[in-house]
Amino acid sequence: MPKILLNWVPTQSDFELMRKTLPDVEFEVPPWQNLEEAEILLYSPKTPDLDALIPNMKNLRFIQSLMAGVDHLPWGLIPDNVIVASGSGANSEAVADMALALALSALKFIPFYQNEMKMDLWKRRVSKDLDALTAVILGTGSIGKAIAKRLKAFGMRVVGVSRSGNQVEGFDSVASSADWSSEPYGDLIVIALPLNRDSYHMIDKDVLSRLGGTRVIVNIARAAIVEPQALKVWLQENPTSVYASDVWWNEKLSLQPVVVEQPISISYLPNVIMTPHTAGLTEYAQERMLTMACENIRRFLEGWQPSGIVHKEDYSQTPWNEN
Repeated sequence: MPKILLNWVPTQSDFELMRKTLPDVEFEVPPWQNLEEAEILLYSPKTPDLDALIPNMKNLRFIQSLMAGVDHLPWGLIPDNVIVASGSGANSEAVADMALALALSALKFIPFYQNEMKMDLWKRRVSKDLDALTAVILGTGSIGKAIAKRLKAFGMRVVGVSRSGNQVEGFDSVASSADWSSEPYGDLIVIALPLNRDSYHMIDKDVLSRLGGTRVIVNIARAAIVEPQALKVWLQENPTSVYASDVWWNEKLSLQPVVVEQPISISYLPNVIMTPHTAGLTEYAQERMLTMACENIRRFLEGWQPSGIVHKEDYSQTPWNEN
């Protein structure tokens, strides 16, 4: 009987869901007794302590992430023969909803009005017509597509950006990341890329300086795609631009209140909108992630190619863990 090791202790309802999808496997949860026997690791970044776990899983063949991002994994410890799959697609709609909420809040000055009117300050602004805007979405995967669908409903011209620049249905056009970075544009820029060696600090001083102007940048991907010090300078020099982000440096994914210090201080800036990585935290998120992950594991066990297979060369360097 195949054994699946979990790096967290699931609830009873989660266990029932997993057993329903995978009735003929054995699950092992902390505290682990037989690490060497487990062939599959189903992991959650909320409990990321895998450094001491993976080297002891001598029969490991497959790693399945609950979430879309796999930058938390200790890639240097994963044997070359082990297949790694992300949870890409499980929460695309929920994350796209948050991207839309942040974008509209910024474009319509909602946070500014909220603070000012609490001080009895009546300060009106002229906003842009949404159907006159060009939105650029960095990333044309399942999340990027879901965001594009929402923005096009407002009449925006939507341009996708990917490494290849290959055209993708749902976008008015797609540019390569190299072309866009050399001449960045867009009234609204939404970051929906996975964090890997190519996207790390993709939005740096050079890109931001060329971008200039009045822009809204929404980040629902990973903080490290943006170079923090360059972002701070750009926000200070462009007070009519807005950075709206659900992701942050030094993140803690705990559901309990925690204090998280950032490498830069931008929370005091009026043109920053902040939420604590809650895009995928919806009522049925856990159920969706577990269902997709278990179905993908079933595909692997039945000899089919799993979805969301990660290219390991994208993570041959992890500078976000080296600072």
